[in-house]
Amino acid sequence: MRQMPTINKKSKINIGVIGLNNHAARIISILDNSINADCKYIYYPKNISHSENRITKKFSNLINHCEGIIIASPSGTHYKYLELLSEYKGYILVEKPIVASLIETKKIKKITLKRKKKIAVNYNFVHSPVAQSISSIIKNKKIGNPILLDIHSSHGLAFSRSYKLGWRANKNSYGVAGLVGVHYINLAINLFGRVMKSKITNLNVAKTGSSPDTTFIELIMPKKIRVHIWLSYAATFKYNISLYGDNGRYNYDGELETLNTPRDSFDNGGRYTNPPISYKNKIYHSDNWKIGLENSIENFISGVTCKTSFELSDYNISIESMMPLFKNK
Repeated sequence: MRQMPTINKKSKINIGVIGLNNHAARIISILDNSINADCKYIYYPKNISHSENRITKKFSNLINHCEGIIIASPSGTHYKYLELLSEYKGYILVEKPIVASLIETKKIKKITLKRKKKIAVNYNFVHSPVAQSISSIIKNKKIGNPILLDIHSSHGLAFSRSYKLGWRANKNSYGVAGLVGVHYINLAINLFGRVMKSKITNLNVAKTGSSPDTTFIELIMPKKIRVHIWLSYAATFKYNISLYGDNGRYNYDGELETLNTPRDSFDNGGRYTNPPISYKNKIYHSDNWKIGLENSIENFISGVTCKTSFELSDYNISIESMMPLFKNK
């Protein structure tokens, strides 16, 4: 979650992207609007009819002409591309998760320290305004000592035709836990430290693929802080993050952030009552994710431009974020 240094360079850097559609398309759009970088090449190995002249099937174009490369392909391909880039001297941003199996995790742990410092993993949620609010609240003890972080995110994607035919429905993706849940596991580790104990319960509610579309994640963090995460691609839309402390609570409902404190708030009869709102901020769920992704991409661009080493701790946390999934498979 460390901010990268300010860029002081007149010319734009060249970035290559591995991937074309969905999340890769969002990243390409951010690069196209960046004042500090150009999307030079888009590597896409499949045969397609497309007017985009930056698309290439030559992987060497990325290596030879780009100072940074973003791996935004399906998670099952990440390790393959990291291997192909083993001699690459530039910087790499890997879309989360960095790899898709415990075996691959053991292999990337052996990457040299020098190379690790040039690899970042795109856990963009920790760069979002909401995540930054939560981090600040904990750091400044606005709600006292944290007790529980409770997260719920759901919508009906699993009932769509695109989900059934896409790679997300494949069991190798670890389902909604691997696609969304790791963002919040990563957040929890950044906020509280290493996961001490975990339990994951997966369900396939829609039965439109071989991958779990619903998951319940329970984490125990240092100081016995609990993290409860409920995610589903097979329910109505709802988004909510609540952080409970011993002197207040924070809540974000997808539209509004509120902070209620202090604990000792009473009504006229001397009974405990809802603490007053000491802070509120309006930000829509879609905007929060968009800003988080933009911040993450711009931080990567800044690191490439200024030739800054990425934090080794961030690399290690990106690996730790997948461990509950591997252990509970």
